[in-house]
Amino acid sequence: MLAQAYKIVNFSDLTEATLKVEEFINIRADKQILSFTLVGYFYYILIMGILLTTGAGGTIARRRWGFYLLWIYISQCMLHFLLTFKKSIEK
Repeated sequence: MLAQAYKIVNFSDLTEATLKVEEFINIRADKQILSFTLVGYFYYILIMGILLTTGAGGTIARRRWGFYLLWIYISQCMLHFLLTFKKSIEK
């Protein structure tokens, strides 16, 4: 999706999905405390995926850092919720 957003690749299925994500972001832009750009949103999701995958691997390997990464992932999920939906909760 990042490559599609940067126009490195051009697949029709990805174009439709990218436009839907952009529409999703634009509809909620006035309700958000911190508005994301399309590329910024994809990077945020990428970082969350890396944290989740690496944390899960570390947890399976019984490494302490795996649990720390999963807690960072969970806090990022809560932060994402608060940044994107806080204004709608206040109403």
